[in-house]
Order: sequence, then structure tokens, then C-alpha cells
Amino acid sequence: NPLDYNTTYTATVTNNVTDAAGNNMVNDYVWSFTTLMPPDMIPPTVISTDPMDNATNVPVNKTISAVFSENMDPLTITGTSFTLFEGLNQINGAVSYAGVTAQFDPTNDLDLNTVYTATIKNTVKDLAGNTMVLDYVWNFTTALPLDAIPPTVISTDPANNATNVALNKTISAVFSENMESSTITITSFTISRNSVNIAGAVSYSGVTAQFNPTNNLLSGSTYTGTITTLVEDLAGNNMVNNYVWTFATVAPLGPGAIDLDCAADFAVLAGSAVTNTGNTVVDGNLGLSPGSAVSGFPPGQVINGSIQINSGGANAAKGCLTTAYNDGAGRSNNVIINSTGQLGGLTLAPGLYQSAPGSFAITGSDLTLDAQGDVNAVWIFQMPSSTLTVGNGIKVTLTGGAQAGNIYWIVGSSATIGTTAEMKGNILADQSITLQTGASLLGRALTRIAAVTLDNNAVTKP
Repeated sequence: NPLDYNTTYTATVTNNVTDAAGNNMVNDYVWSFTTLMPPDMIPPTVISTDPMDNATNVPVNKTISAVFSENMDPLTITGTSFTLFEGLNQINGAVSYAGVTAQFDPTNDLDLNTVYTATIKNTVKDLAGNTMVLDYVWNFTTALPLDAIPPTVISTDPANNATNVALNKTISAVFSENMESSTITITSFTISRNSVNIAGAVSYSGVTAQFNPTNNLLSGSTYTGTITTLVEDLAGNNMVNNYVWTFATVAPLGPGAIDLDCAADFAVLAGSAVTNTGNTVVDGNLGLSPGSAVSGFPPGQVINGSIQINSGGANAAKGCLTTAYNDGAGRSNNVIINSTGQLGGLTLAPGLYQSAPGSFAITGSDLTLDAQGDVNAVWIFQMPSSTLTVGNGIKVTLTGGAQAGNIYWIVGSSATIGTTAEMKGNILADQSITLQTGASLLGRALTRIAAVTLDNNAVTKP
């Protein structure tokens, strides 16, 4: 019987054998051998391709390759057995083979956005002469045409020249195509007011970039949005020019602000005299016009300003104060009438308030002024022919972004701020203003005719 495949056998000639003279071999003779491998009857296969079947976005300069399950007969891998077609058109190229990999290198670049069909025919053979059972066929699609069109901004929200924009607005810009998100940053997307960029966070999704301001926008303000040429689309194209647009926010809540003009530089301004007892600190200019008597400084101090008696600045400020006072006293649009004149215990939104009895008092409880998130909100309190009285220890509390500089007390005669009270706002009095012992004023004490009297106070110009 035939020996078995791939088996080691041992042969032995014993020393019993003799030659013709009768001599035996001295020793047995022993040797081994292994039979050959069984013949290869397994047909080869293609185990992978590059590009894969149904691949997309394949580069047009791609070399197409196929990996076999075993070593192949190179003579059978040719331009006839490894082909590439676009529809019915055969593509010219060079075929090579190394290891277990066959390659087809097209003579020219393939066409963009085109489906190609590659075929390894079943005429290819392995080293034992076995052919593939079936042709191996796969398809792939080349890349889209290169994008050379720069992106643009096609719309914004708010739109260019929009008005009455909400203070909590998130600003957005829509592009003409998908963008590279890493190029849309706080540097390439800015929002500015008076040429100063505001703080915020920038995000991008789909084709839309958004700028979310850190704080509410300011009312009555114009903002400029800018998308710079730093932004890129997915193909790396930059915008050709910066995209710039402007929009305006809603008007401030309450009435329009009163323009103090040149009087705004003064924390204290009086007509006849300024008198002080104790260690009062006035932060801002202290002025007198047309009087000549300023007493109690020292021990009182004026910081971040100077004492000006009948100076050009003080005389001009008195004129500005008169204009501002008349403006405040003359306001009448959307006036809110307070029937009792008592403001203690109230929380008031921005507005123009007038006392029906003629006087306002803040006594018994504190007054809260709520700007409702609008830092430019304005309050005007009119006492056309009478007084303002703030009780001892009373506080005027500011919430919702309210600013002391946007509060105006238009006093027809005189104002008195009680001991240790904490007052806020600009007091524009026709006659006198008295701050009793230990009272503080974040605002201005401005009188047209009579005196300002101080006693261990802190007066701070906003």
C-alpha cells in the first residue's frame, strides 16, 4: 500500500545480512524520512479589498488592492484577471502582485463622484493550480468634487439694524454650509458695544453659530456683531470678508435718564453754604455757587475730587443742575401717582413717580427698587412743591441690576436723610439737603438755592 502523506518513517537493515563471503554487517543500519504533504485541493479566495465593497469618498488617485487567502501564482494575476470598470468602460492600469496581495494602479486619476467596479476573475490560481470558484466583484465610489467655494453668512438673529432686541438675547448667525466647528470661537465671533467686545460663550451646531452673552445686554444700546474671516468650512475655505451687522436693544425701563451734564462731576453742590460736622467723606467734587461758606473741611475730607467755591466749574455746574432739575420736574409721560406719598415697605419697578400730597417719605420700612435685570433702568420721583424725608436707619435697597446713578429725587423744597439711613440716588433739591448723623448717600446731593448740611456722612458719587 502507498505510504501515508506527511508521515515520518524509519527504515532498518539489520546486521543479519551477509555478503557473498558470508560476512555480517557489524551494526544495524537505520535511517528516517518523511513523506510529502498531501496535494492542495482548496481553492483560493479574496479575503479583503482596499477600498472595501461599497466604500465612498475614495481618493481619485487610489491604488486598488485585493488580499488572497494564500500565496498565488503571479503569472495568473494580470490585467485580464484583475480589472476595473466604470460602467461599460474598462479602466487602464498596471497590475502587480507581491506576498498575498494583488494591486491595480490606474494609469490616470479616477473621476470624481463616480461608481467603479473591480473584479478578480476565477482564472487566478494558487501555487497548487487551484482556481477561485467564482469571480470576486466589489464596488466603490470616488470622492465628491473638491469644495473651493468660500462660506458666507446668510442670516443673523437679530437681523441687521434690528431694534427692540431683548436684553437676554442669544445672538446667532447661519452659514451657507457646514463649518469647521474649531474655527468658530470667541475670537472669530464677537459682539461689541462702543468698540469693546463683551464677554460671552460661543457654540456651533448644524450650520448655526451662537453667542450667549455672559451678562444681559444693556438697554438703549447699539451692538455690533462680527464673524471674521478666521472661520472655515469643512474644506478649509475661509470667508472672504468679515461679516458685520448691528442691532439695538430695547429702551431702558422707566423714563429717560436726566442729563446732569457738567453737574455730574459733583458729589455735593450747594447754593448758599456747605457745612459739616465730624469725619464726613465726600467722594467726588464738592462745589458751592454762588455762596462762599464751606465749613468743616477738615475734619471732613474730599477724595477723588476738590472743593470748588465759585469756580468756573462750580458756576457752570449750577447752571447744569438747574436745567436737570427743570427737566425732572417737568416730566409727565406715564406718570405713576402715589396717593399717600409713603414709599416705605414698597418694591418699585422703574418709572416716573409723583406724590399726590406733594411730599415723599420713606419711613417705617425700607424701600426696594428693582431694575428687573435692566442696569440702565431709571426712576424719577417728583415732589413738585414739597419735601423728601428718609427715616432714621432706613435703607433704599437696589435689586435686579438697579444703579444708584439712574435714580433721581426731584425735591420741590428740602430733603432730610435721617441718622444712619442708607440713601441711594441723585437728590436734586430746589432748596436744602440735610444728611443727619451717620447717614450715607450713594448718589449726589445737589441743591439749587440753599445749603447742604453734613454730619459724619459718606457721600459717594456713582
